[in-house]
Amino acid sequence: AVRYEICGIEIDFKFSHPCTLWRFPIHTVSSSEAGFELGYQGSVLFPHWKFELSPYESWTVKIKKGIKSIA
Repeated sequence: AVRYEICGIEIDFKFSHPCTLWRFPIHTVSSSEAGFELGYQGSVLFPHWKFELSPYESWTVKIKKGIKSIA
């Protein structure tokens, strides 16, 4: 299970298979009177699995998500 807190909410993820969870920001660049400014737009949470499949073999993962306010 993974717990992530941001902006007054708590998000829980449960994966049926262990994974690596990548997190990275989404930024934008805008022009202002002071020059260029970097703005934070949000975050990406990206689960990642490494596996190999034989021809016609399938793989399934279940992701359970819970969201609640903590503010």
